[in-house]
Amino acid sequence: MRRLLTAAILALSLMAVGCASRGPLTWAPPGDLIATVMSTPSARTVQASGTIQVTSPEGVHSGGLLLFYKCPDSVKVLIQIGFGTTVAEVAMTNTDGIAYFPQQREAYVIDPGAALAIGTATVYPALLARLMSPVTAEDINDVTTTVVTGERYYYLRDESASGVRTWKINGRTLDLEGEDFDAAESTIRWSRSFAIHRNRRVPSFFSVTFGETIMTVHLNRIDVAPEWKSNPFSVRLPENLEPIRMGSY
Repeated sequence: MRRLLTAAILALSLMAVGCASRGPLTWAPPGDLIATVMSTPSARTVQASGTIQVTSPEGVHSGGLLLFYKCPDSVKVLIQIGFGTTVAEVAMTNTDGIAYFPQQREAYVIDPGAALAIGTATVYPALLARLMSPVTAEDINDVTTTVVTGERYYYLRDESASGVRTWKINGRTLDLEGEDFDAAESTIRWSRSFAIHRNRRVPSFFSVTFGETIMTVHLNRIDVAPEWKSNPFSVRLPENLEPIRMGSY
Protein backbone atom coordinates (compact mmCIF):
# COMPACT_ATOMS: atom_id res chain seq x y z
CA MET A 1 0.00 0.00 0.00
CA ARG A 2 2.84 2.37 0.90
CA ARG A 3 4.55 1.56 -2.40
CA LEU A 4 1.40 2.36 -4.38
CA LEU A 5 0.92 5.63 -2.45
CA THR A 6 4.50 6.64 -3.24
CA ALA A 7 3.90 5.85 -6.90
CA ALA A 8 0.73 7.95 -6.95
CA ILE A 9 2.48 10.94 -5.37
CA LEU A 10 5.32 10.55 -7.86
CA ALA A 11 2.90 10.52 -10.77
CA LEU A 12 1.15 13.70 -9.63
CA SER A 13 4.38 15.56 -8.99
CA LEU A 14 5.93 14.59 -12.32
CA MET A 15 2.79 15.55 -14.23
CA ALA A 16 2.84 18.94 -12.56
CA VAL A 17 6.49 19.46 -13.47
CA GLY A 18 5.77 18.40 -17.05
CA CYS A 19 3.01 21.01 -17.38
CA ALA A 20 5.26 23.77 -16.07
CA SER A 21 8.31 23.09 -18.23
CA ARG A 22 9.17 21.77 -21.65
CA GLY A 23 12.74 20.88 -20.68
CA PRO A 24 14.04 17.45 -19.70
CA LEU A 25 11.92 15.50 -17.24
CA THR A 26 12.82 15.57 -13.58
CA TRP A 27 14.91 12.53 -12.61
CA ALA A 28 13.02 9.90 -10.59
CA PRO A 29 14.20 6.78 -8.71
CA PRO A 30 13.88 3.63 -10.84
CA GLY A 31 12.04 1.80 -8.05
CA ASP A 32 9.30 4.44 -8.00
CA LEU A 33 8.94 4.40 -11.77
CA ILE A 34 8.70 0.61 -11.79
CA ALA A 35 6.06 0.68 -9.03
CA THR A 36 3.99 3.16 -11.03
CA VAL A 37 4.22 1.02 -14.16
CA MET A 38 3.21 -2.08 -12.23
CA SER A 39 0.09 -0.36 -10.87
CA THR A 40 -1.49 -1.14 -14.28
CA PRO A 41 -2.07 -4.92 -14.50
CA SER A 42 -1.11 -6.91 -17.56
CA ALA A 43 -3.59 -8.97 -19.55
CA ARG A 44 -3.47 -12.66 -18.66
CA THR A 45 -5.55 -13.86 -21.61
CA VAL A 46 -5.63 -12.32 -25.08
CA GLN A 47 -7.42 -12.93 -28.34
CA ALA A 48 -6.51 -10.68 -31.26
CA SER A 49 -6.26 -10.38 -35.01
CA GLY A 50 -3.58 -8.55 -36.92
CA THR A 51 -0.82 -8.85 -39.48
CA ILE A 52 2.51 -10.62 -39.58
CA GLN A 53 5.47 -9.89 -41.81
CA VAL A 54 8.70 -11.86 -42.09
CA THR A 55 11.61 -10.24 -43.91
CA SER A 56 14.72 -12.18 -44.87
CA PRO A 57 17.41 -11.97 -47.58
CA GLU A 58 15.20 -14.24 -49.70
CA GLY A 59 12.22 -11.89 -49.65
CA VAL A 60 9.26 -10.52 -47.71
CA HIS A 61 6.28 -12.63 -46.62
CA SER A 62 3.12 -11.02 -45.24
CA GLY A 63 -0.20 -12.34 -44.04
CA GLY A 64 -3.05 -12.04 -41.62
CA LEU A 65 -2.79 -13.34 -38.09
CA LEU A 66 -5.19 -14.73 -35.49
CA LEU A 67 -3.63 -15.02 -32.05
CA PHE A 68 -4.68 -16.63 -28.76
CA TYR A 69 -2.65 -16.32 -25.56
CA LYS A 70 -3.01 -17.49 -21.99
CA CYS A 71 -0.45 -16.79 -19.29
CA PRO A 72 2.08 -18.17 -18.66
CA ASP A 73 3.01 -20.11 -21.77
CA SER A 74 0.06 -21.05 -23.99
CA VAL A 75 -0.08 -19.47 -27.44
CA LYS A 76 -1.72 -20.29 -30.75
CA VAL A 77 -1.46 -18.48 -34.08
CA LEU A 78 -3.12 -18.95 -37.43
CA ILE A 79 -1.34 -17.32 -40.36
CA GLN A 80 -3.57 -16.59 -43.33
CA ILE A 81 -3.20 -15.18 -46.82
CA GLY A 82 -5.63 -14.03 -49.48
CA PHE A 83 -9.25 -14.32 -48.42
CA GLY A 84 -8.66 -16.19 -45.17
CA THR A 85 -6.69 -19.18 -46.48
CA THR A 86 -4.75 -20.67 -43.56
CA VAL A 87 -1.14 -21.48 -44.47
CA ALA A 88 0.11 -22.28 -40.97
CA GLU A 89 -1.48 -23.16 -37.63
CA VAL A 90 0.85 -23.29 -34.63
CA ALA A 91 0.01 -24.02 -30.99
CA MET A 92 2.35 -24.30 -28.01
CA THR A 93 1.66 -25.03 -24.35
CA ASN A 94 4.64 -25.24 -22.02
CA THR A 95 7.07 -27.52 -23.86
CA ASP A 96 4.56 -29.14 -26.21
CA GLY A 97 3.70 -27.79 -29.62
CA ILE A 98 2.21 -28.64 -32.98
CA ALA A 99 2.71 -26.86 -36.31
CA TYR A 100 0.33 -27.71 -39.13
CA PHE A 101 0.65 -26.59 -42.76
CA PRO A 102 -2.67 -27.37 -44.49
CA GLN A 103 -1.48 -26.59 -48.03
CA GLN A 104 1.35 -29.12 -47.78
CA ARG A 105 -0.67 -31.45 -45.57
CA GLU A 106 2.27 -31.61 -43.16
CA ALA A 107 2.40 -31.43 -39.36
CA TYR A 108 5.32 -31.24 -36.96
CA VAL A 109 5.87 -31.74 -33.24
CA ILE A 110 7.83 -28.72 -32.02
CA ASP A 111 9.65 -27.84 -28.82
CA PRO A 112 10.44 -24.36 -27.41
CA GLY A 113 13.57 -24.13 -29.56
CA ALA A 114 11.96 -25.15 -32.83
CA ALA A 115 12.44 -23.13 -36.00
CA LEU A 116 9.68 -23.10 -38.62
CA ALA A 117 10.18 -22.43 -42.31
CA ILE A 118 7.28 -20.46 -43.77
CA GLY A 119 8.04 -19.89 -47.42
CA THR A 120 11.75 -19.09 -47.51
CA ALA A 121 11.69 -17.41 -44.07
CA THR A 122 12.31 -18.88 -40.63
CA VAL A 123 10.27 -18.00 -37.52
CA TYR A 124 10.45 -19.11 -33.89
CA PRO A 125 7.03 -19.83 -32.32
CA ALA A 126 8.22 -19.86 -28.69
CA LEU A 127 9.18 -16.20 -28.98
CA LEU A 128 5.52 -15.34 -29.54
CA ALA A 129 4.64 -16.60 -26.06
CA ARG A 130 7.54 -14.65 -24.57
CA LEU A 131 6.51 -11.43 -26.28
CA MET A 132 2.87 -11.79 -25.20
CA SER A 133 3.82 -12.46 -21.58
CA PRO A 134 2.85 -9.99 -18.83
CA VAL A 135 5.25 -7.29 -17.69
CA THR A 136 6.70 -8.10 -14.25
CA ALA A 137 8.79 -6.06 -11.83
CA GLU A 138 11.37 -8.86 -11.89
CA ASP A 139 12.15 -8.03 -15.52
CA ILE A 140 14.08 -4.96 -14.32
CA ASN A 141 16.23 -4.91 -11.19
CA ASP A 142 15.75 -1.53 -9.49
CA VAL A 143 19.21 -1.89 -7.88
CA THR A 144 21.19 -2.13 -11.14
CA THR A 145 18.82 -0.10 -13.33
CA THR A 146 19.77 3.37 -14.52
CA VAL A 147 17.33 6.14 -15.48
CA VAL A 148 17.81 8.33 -18.54
CA THR A 149 15.48 11.32 -18.87
CA GLY A 150 14.43 13.05 -22.06
CA GLU A 151 11.89 15.72 -22.87
CA ARG A 152 9.00 13.25 -23.17
CA TYR A 153 10.14 9.88 -21.89
CA TYR A 154 11.94 8.10 -19.10
CA TYR A 155 14.19 5.23 -20.18
CA LEU A 156 14.98 2.51 -17.66
CA ARG A 157 18.09 0.59 -18.70
CA ASP A 158 19.24 -2.65 -17.12
CA GLU A 159 22.43 -4.35 -18.29
CA SER A 160 23.09 -7.95 -17.23
CA ALA A 161 24.99 -11.01 -18.42
CA SER A 162 22.06 -11.97 -20.68
CA GLY A 163 21.86 -8.61 -22.42
CA VAL A 164 20.46 -5.08 -22.20
CA ARG A 165 16.78 -4.38 -21.50
CA THR A 166 15.27 -0.92 -21.86
CA TRP A 167 11.82 0.28 -20.80
CA LYS A 168 10.29 3.40 -22.36
CA ILE A 169 7.92 5.26 -20.01
CA ASN A 170 5.74 8.20 -21.02
CA GLY A 171 6.83 11.16 -18.91
CA ARG A 172 3.33 12.67 -18.75
CA THR A 173 1.14 9.64 -18.10
CA LEU A 174 3.87 7.35 -16.69
CA ASP A 175 2.48 4.53 -18.84
CA LEU A 176 4.90 1.91 -20.12
CA GLU A 177 4.95 2.37 -23.90
CA GLY A 178 7.75 0.06 -25.02
CA GLU A 179 10.31 -2.56 -24.07
CA ASP A 180 13.50 -3.52 -25.93
CA PHE A 181 15.98 -6.35 -25.39
CA ASP A 182 19.37 -6.93 -27.01
CA ALA A 183 20.88 -10.33 -26.22
CA ALA A 184 24.54 -10.30 -25.20
CA GLU A 185 25.81 -13.46 -26.87
CA SER A 186 23.60 -13.93 -29.92
CA THR A 187 21.99 -12.08 -32.78
CA ILE A 188 18.54 -11.99 -31.13
CA ARG A 189 16.98 -8.58 -30.61
CA TRP A 190 13.33 -7.88 -29.87
CA SER A 191 11.08 -4.98 -29.03
CA ARG A 192 7.41 -4.58 -28.19
CA SER A 193 4.93 -1.75 -27.76
CA PHE A 194 1.92 -1.71 -25.44
CA ALA A 195 -1.66 -0.49 -25.43
CA ILE A 196 -4.24 -0.30 -22.64
CA HIS A 197 -7.51 -2.21 -23.12
CA ARG A 198 -10.10 -2.36 -20.33
CA ASN A 199 -7.44 -1.18 -17.87
CA ARG A 200 -5.11 -4.02 -18.89
CA ARG A 201 -1.70 -3.58 -20.47
CA VAL A 202 -1.29 -5.75 -23.57
CA PRO A 203 1.35 -5.95 -26.34
CA SER A 204 0.03 -4.40 -29.55
CA PHE A 205 3.18 -4.60 -31.67
CA PHE A 206 6.41 -6.55 -31.55
CA SER A 207 9.44 -7.10 -33.70
CA VAL A 208 12.05 -9.86 -33.49
CA THR A 209 15.40 -9.83 -35.26
CA PHE A 210 17.14 -13.20 -35.44
CA GLY A 211 20.22 -13.06 -37.65
CA GLU A 212 19.07 -11.65 -40.99
CA THR A 213 15.40 -12.44 -40.40
CA ILE A 214 12.98 -9.85 -39.00
CA MET A 215 9.48 -10.79 -37.87
CA THR A 216 7.00 -8.03 -37.07
CA VAL A 217 3.45 -8.41 -35.74
CA HIS A 218 0.77 -5.73 -35.45
CA LEU A 219 -2.27 -6.65 -33.34
CA ASN A 220 -5.71 -5.07 -33.49
CA ARG A 221 -9.21 -6.04 -32.37
CA ILE A 222 -7.63 -7.01 -29.07
CA ASP A 223 -9.81 -8.73 -26.45
CA VAL A 224 -8.22 -9.04 -23.00
CA ALA A 225 -11.15 -11.01 -21.55
CA PRO A 226 -12.11 -13.57 -24.21
CA GLU A 227 -14.73 -16.18 -23.38
CA TRP A 228 -13.55 -19.42 -24.92
CA LYS A 229 -16.13 -22.20 -25.04
CA SER A 230 -13.45 -24.76 -25.83
CA ASN A 231 -9.68 -25.04 -25.58
CA PRO A 232 -8.20 -22.79 -28.30
CA PHE A 233 -4.67 -24.13 -27.82
CA SER A 234 -5.01 -27.28 -29.86
CA VAL A 235 -4.59 -28.13 -33.52
CA ARG A 236 -7.03 -30.52 -35.18
CA LEU A 237 -5.15 -32.61 -37.72
CA PRO A 238 -6.64 -34.57 -40.62
CA GLU A 239 -7.25 -38.23 -39.95
CA ASN A 240 -4.18 -40.43 -40.49
CA LEU A 241 -1.77 -37.47 -40.54
CA GLU A 242 1.11 -38.21 -38.17
CA PRO A 243 3.20 -35.19 -37.08
CA ILE A 244 6.97 -35.30 -37.57
CA ARG A 245 9.32 -34.29 -34.74
CA MET A 246 11.49 -31.27 -35.53
CA GLY A 247 14.92 -30.29 -34.29
CA SER A 248 15.88 -27.18 -32.32
CA TYR A 249 18.05 -24.21 -33.17
